[in-house]
Amino acid sequence: MIVFDARKMRPYHAADLDRLLRFVGECNRAPDAGAIRHAGDVIHFMSNSLHGRDLERHIFLYEEADGRIRALVMLYPGAMWNYELLLDPGLRSADDDAFETEALVWAGDAAWIASQATGSAPERAEGGAIGVELSIGDTVRQSILERLGYQRVTTASMLYTARSLRDPIPDKPLLDGFRMRPVAGEHEAGLVAEAHNGAFTPKWDAERYLAVMRTPGFQIDHELVVVAPDGRFAAFTIIWLDPISRNGYFEPVGCHRDFQRRGLTSALMYEGMRRMLAAGMETAIVCYHADNVSGVPLYRSVGFLTRYEITDYRKQMA
Repeated sequence: MIVFDARKMRPYHAADLDRLLRFVGECNRAPDAGAIRHAGDVIHFMSNSLHGRDLERHIFLYEEADGRIRALVMLYPGAMWNYELLLDPGLRSADDDAFETEALVWAGDAAWIASQATGSAPERAEGGAIGVELSIGDTVRQSILERLGYQRVTTASMLYTARSLRDPIPDKPLLDGFRMRPVAGEHEAGLVAEAHNGAFTPKWDAERYLAVMRTPGFQIDHELVVVAPDGRFAAFTIIWLDPISRNGYFEPVGCHRDFQRRGLTSALMYEGMRRMLAAGMETAIVCYHADNVSGVPLYRSVGFLTRYEITDYRKQMA
């Protein structure tokens, strides 16, 4: 078994992107890698959460001398900092979990140090804790986390759901005057921002969404929208493609509150599935909270079934 060497953990650089996405795809082909992540999750984090900035402060790679990536750590800022460790499946073992244990210690310490370096009252209000997600059924990582002092948080879990693209994909017509298409370019950043604000907690304007669009790896024409008769974007989703695992991924999926309950989002997801299939994908994936009142019936109605349940573990650091 390889011994963990903290000197091999380094910040992400822009030149790493293609190799990093390939590593995530290869882990996706072997879900026992300790976390279930799509390559699109990584770009979504870079673009939507970090706006393409300070990537080297939030993303770290464990790299061998021959250039092989063996682990990925992502630090998620917030009121309580979370982190994620994606590990080369070849380094995971129920009989010898020393490498994974040391990698989790490193990642947890990095999240804690980052939270203290940027922390303010909200972080301190969380009681000095860090968090990490765990796929229920991953007994190897669960054992390590509990040994390190983490405890499961009794909140609603995330559902990792999937749908085979070999199953028939219905052609669902839109209401008169509505039409579907990809976002045409950066000049539509304001329209996209307005649609996102109308579906979720408002946080976007044209300038901020431009930073998303300009993040390396983000493909503007992979954001699909339903255009309303008045020209506004009524519903939206981004499709992410992983040629390694042949999984397509929806993130985010939303509908402006002014246009909900008209079947727009399901029609848009069917169009996204057709585009995934045409690009060589075999499975479509979407993740959502189990208590998502609108999401649960939507995703079930278009054929998504739960594969994994993901829960949160938390550790008090102070």
